[in-house]
Amino acid sequence: MIQKKSRKSKNSKYSNLNRISKFSLIFLRFLYKPALALVALQIIVGGILIYNKRQVVRQNLTSYILTDVLNTIYYKDYIEYLKDLALVLLNNEQLPRLDLSINFKDQQEIECLRKRLENCTKDGWVRGPKIFIDNEVYKVKLKAKGDRNFHRTNFKNMSFKVDIRGDKRINGLEEFSLQSPVMRNYAIEPLLAKIFRKQGVISPRHYYYRFYINGEYAGLRHLEEGIGTELIEANKRRYGPVFSVNEDITLRSFEEPFELSNKSKWDQSNLGIDRTAFSILKQSSLSITRQSEINTEIFNTYFDIDLWAKYLAISDIFKVYHSAVPKNVKFYFNPVKGLMEPIFFDGHYLPGEFDDFLFSDLLNNDIDKSKCPYRCTNKPFWQMMIGNKEKINKDFFLKYRKYIELYSSEEFINSVIRSEWKKLSKLRGNIYRNGYRKDQTDHYGILPHVEPFYRILNRIRSINSFVRESKTLIPEHSYDKSNNILGVVNKESRHPQLYSIYCKDKKIISDLILPKDVF
Repeated sequence: MIQKKSRKSKNSKYSNLNRISKFSLIFLRFLYKPALALVALQIIVGGILIYNKRQVVRQNLTSYILTDVLNTIYYKDYIEYLKDLALVLLNNEQLPRLDLSINFKDQQEIECLRKRLENCTKDGWVRGPKIFIDNEVYKVKLKAKGDRNFHRTNFKNMSFKVDIRGDKRINGLEEFSLQSPVMRNYAIEPLLAKIFRKQGVISPRHYYYRFYINGEYAGLRHLEEGIGTELIEANKRRYGPVFSVNEDITLRSFEEPFELSNKSKWDQSNLGIDRTAFSILKQSSLSITRQSEINTEIFNTYFDIDLWAKYLAISDIFKVYHSAVPKNVKFYFNPVKGLMEPIFFDGHYLPGEFDDFLFSDLLNNDIDKSKCPYRCTNKPFWQMMIGNKEKINKDFFLKYRKYIELYSSEEFINSVIRSEWKKLSKLRGNIYRNGYRKDQTDHYGILPHVEPFYRILNRIRSINSFVRESKTLIPEHSYDKSNNILGVVNKESRHPQLYSIYCKDKKIISDLILPKDVF
């Protein structure tokens, strides 16, 4: 009797699964044609825009459309778009509400700051506004933020830096930014922040609200955690000094380019941790300026190479090189380990750019400048970690290779990336519902924004194939019998190959890393 009951229960379970599978199949078939129609419509509109501009298209048409008109041409992304939008509309799934109350005088001061005028306020902050969330009132001070003019188009859409006055906290935060979701590339930034945090890299928290100014709806707002004590402690670290690069100073100069966060607090401290950290950064910046002398020893000694390897690997697979340039990454000195760690910040994803670039390409003989345009002005900073073709940082590269293979694997895609992506369905649906348009870095595009999830997955799988090929492709060999020299060169694998020579007793004679076309 027990066995019969168990079999019946099991059959019932499979029957339910079959019903779900059939429903999903019907649902996908229903959305398949609308998704293709949306792709076709956006490509047609994109073609009309190109024709009307009458500009010379230097790239092929598909690449141009992807870069300047669309986020993606993968029909599955449009199916996801329709599903997320339908979920929000059918269930009326709305984001929580945040109200800003600001009087006319304070608004005029903020307007002055938005326009970058002088002598707007005594210290650049406006005190007096209040924020309301769920019947809670928070006294705040505000300032205009953002280097791009896109942050400051008008008062209704401008970006704020917010500091709560008093002991209350919003989601445990005292300092945060309040900005349009487009400024952090919609749902990509929170996805990346969660993935980085799961891998042990410090990342800020992100929240989203329907935003009202004096009772008038002003669209959605992204609340991004600031760089402060709460951020470090929420990532299970002891608070230590955090540095950023002054954007007006280049790392290549012999100036002191680093700015210390919360400087007044550290000035009052007698611990000297900030001075130790600053000394490390100064040594590393001096080594970067001497581009002919790649000094990876300073990096290996004073930086947490495991976390930095993870940082570059995740930046690679998601193509968020914006977060890996010195002016965006934040430098946290861990007082327990005595090592410098990265803080993920501003991982701006842009379709079309750097599609054919990886950090490992910096080791190859000649990197095509078209693959790595303006961001490669930061090449000395990255080569401080990974090295160059003459002097590879083996300890770092082996970790980086291990992580890029892990993060591009199907197991990681399914267990981590897809899992976190599904959790953001409500956010994406609300973004679509509000009609946000494509991010063009310094302005909105004409066509609607569609999250390019399957385009990202396609890149990740391509990277995984590069790594797998590096394990199977055989390098070219030559042997100079008169001088007893064995020559090896990687001619086929884009990703550097690991190459070992063994004795008959399986003892390793030589353990090499072979970048492409380097003898």
